[in-house]
Amino acid sequence: MSNERYLIINADDFGMCHSTNQAISKLLLEKVISSASIMVTTPWIQEAAEIVRKHPNFDVGIHITHTSEWNDYKWGGLTHLKTLVNEFGHFPPDTQSVVEKADYEELRTEAIAQIELAYKMGIEPTNIDNHMGSLHHIPE
Repeated sequence: MSNERYLIINADDFGMCHSTNQAISKLLLEKVISSASIMVTTPWIQEAAEIVRKHPNFDVGIHITHTSEWNDYKWGGLTHLKTLVNEFGHFPPDTQSVVEKADYEELRTEAIAQIELAYKMGIEPTNIDNHMGSLHHIPE
């Protein structure tokens, strides 16, 4: 029996803003972190995707996003969502709203669209997780 242990340090919210992208890129280059999770619905996704394309050795997964927690910095979905966004097209700020209001088929359709967009942007995901744990409380 081996006593070896492994530690994976993942940085999420890649794509959220320029400073996050720069920090995650630097940490990946310096091998301080093991991987990152990219949010394809966020404003700075183009920059994050470019970084990933320039560094195909980076371990980058998809951070499925159905929430937008900041008060003055928002994002929404890629698909036509009726139950998941507000009147401005923004995701809710909390996971409880996702659980209580979202149609589960809309969640699924949006998640698939996010994965497909990542592939179109040249990202070969190594893992999938979700932003703020919003899907962890979905019974289906």
